[in-house]
Amino acid sequence: MNRTLLATAVLVWLGHHSAADPKLTRLRMKHVDGTNLHIAGNRGAIHWSADITITVDLREDNKLEASSAGTRGEHNLYAEGSGASYTTDDQTTWTTRWTGAWSQTGDKLTLDLSLVDHACKHTKTTSGYAPETLPCKAAAKRTQLACTTEQVKLDDVGAPSKPQLVSAWQCHPKTSTDLAESPAGWLLGKTTCIETTGGNMGHRSLRRCAP
Repeated sequence: MNRTLLATAVLVWLGHHSAADPKLTRLRMKHVDGTNLHIAGNRGAIHWSADITITVDLREDNKLEASSAGTRGEHNLYAEGSGASYTTDDQTTWTTRWTGAWSQTGDKLTLDLSLVDHACKHTKTTSGYAPETLPCKAAAKRTQLACTTEQVKLDDVGAPSKPQLVSAWQCHPKTSTDLAESPAGWLLGKTTCIETTGGNMGHRSLRRCAP
């Protein structure tokens, strides 16, 4: 399943909802990456990529619907001493959907997720060989996310020295593997979509999602 079909599936599933619906609170986050690492001595390079969107709809009746759709990849270039080189490409594409219930007590939010479906494709290609199909991570049939309120600083693209402070839910599942290919930590802005960038080399920036 390609990225276009994955995105379409999510839009169709969530299309009957509107962010302006007074009976619905929509929380969204994105994660993107395009990190490059050059190996010392001209021995190669690594490129990490990601484009992930997570949506959580909290309904007035304390029911919820959630989805995670995205791609994650790693491209490796290895240069050998003789001048020969080879590459590997590892890419995962998925859509995961849940229903469930939510509850809030003060500054704590609990999301109880029940898996609806998990469509995933994981391939690895090494130069000179046919692509391999690898197993994807399995999503837990049921899991609970515990969310706490945090004040996070968003980098203002126009003035990076003046970050903006916004309130967000920082959510984590019981175990890091419960959400399959999705990031184990969900950072859901209460009033705005938050986009996280990078992270593979330890640096992560936060900003508002592009319109």
